[in-house]
Amino acid sequence: MSVARALAKLSDAADLKVGALLVNKGRVLLVGWNDETTDPVTHAEIAVLGRVGSFASAARSDELYVTTSPCLSCAKRIIEYGAIGRVYYQHEWWDKAATDLLTTSGIEVVRLDKGGVESHKTKPGTIDPMTGLEIDEVRLSAAAAYDFLDQLIVPKPKF
Repeated sequence: MSVARALAKLSDAADLKVGALLVNKGRVLLVGWNDETTDPVTHAEIAVLGRVGSFASAARSDELYVTTSPCLSCAKRIIEYGAIGRVYYQHEWWDKAATDLLTTSGIEVVRLDKGGVESHKTKPGTIDPMTGLEIDEVRLSAAAAYDFLDQLIVPKPKF
């Protein structure tokens, strides 16, 4: 997590600086940070996954370290990538729907404290609060995950 925090310092964001790195078997594959000079803003996870190309690994063998838990858009991309089996983060994003979606999709989500010690862990096999079933029984496909997301997203009012 210390590498992700160092990457966050490279961000030009005025408020929330986020760093991310993709790791496979202890080897750093790619790094990224959020970029507010682009329109729309590039999130750190997207900066990493957008360059993944030839680094694609076996299903669920990669780990993503990110300083702040992913938003819903980034969670969709993580699921779509298909090789991430675990997401580590330190700070909680205000909307926990993304971490719930990742877990429901079979991705383990681990919150680390500042010392790198697990302070919260949600993994497949835990009970899904929406269905009452074990996460392993739910196993949403990417298409079903998008349907789930569509139910959570409230359209912005037009003024």
